[in-house]
Amino acid sequence: MSLEEEITICQFGQGLYAATHLLELFEQVDEVSQYGQLLELHSFLWRIEPDEARVEQALLQETKRVTRPAVVNRMYTSKSKLSRTFHLLEGDNKARYASLLSAFKTCYQPRYAAEKANPTNWWYRDLSDPAVVEDILASHHQLVDELYHHPSYSSEFVCLARLWNDEIAERLAESLELTPKHTAPYAFVTYDEISEQFGNVSSSRNSQARSILTHSLRKALSTQYKLQNEDAIRIISEVTRLHLRTKYNVDSPWV
Repeated sequence: MSLEEEITICQFGQGLYAATHLLELFEQVDEVSQYGQLLELHSFLWRIEPDEARVEQALLQETKRVTRPAVVNRMYTSKSKLSRTFHLLEGDNKARYASLLSAFKTCYQPRYAAEKANPTNWWYRDLSDPAVVEDILASHHQLVDELYHHPSYSSEFVCLARLWNDEIAERLAESLELTPKHTAPYAFVTYDEISEQFGNVSSSRNSQARSILTHSLRKALSTQYKLQNEDAIRIISEVTRLHLRTKYNVDSPWV
């Protein structure tokens, strides 16, 4: 999800957009993108750190409109700290997205009311002010440009872009139609061939290196630029994509 889209979600939380507007945008993307947006909105909900009662209140309101749209499972860690998992049970993607939007807004508004006077996270700034939104976007793009040219981080991002370029090329190659190894008149792909091919897809050779580099960059950027973890990950992704476009002429949603 782009920064602009995330701002729109938070503007919805502040009452600046109706749910119908976001649902219209949601319907304009393909099913794979819809699933990704569901996962991201789910993560947004828990970034607010809501209490159980507010989540259940939102879901209870939804049950009046949609049959059993969702449920909250409670799990307790060894330290008795409650963690929450939001499972969407029934309905098409649009119904699920509507349920998540309702829960998000119910949980977001009290947090916004508590923090808007002195926000430490741009989520809780006054997003009805165009100057505030422009400042958020300008600061973000400025940091992406700074890090793209930053000599202290150049080698890390160049290496990360190279690893992603190798990964993208590998995925594209392995996504081609499987070719049977035998030449019988009606040759079918064997289970062993399928297992061999898709085993390679799921176990990328450089995934560990990418993970280590990304983790290192996230820690460094979060500390140096006082970024939230999620904002640091977005910055890393955008700088890496910029290197991919300029060096390899590659643009991929996987990064």
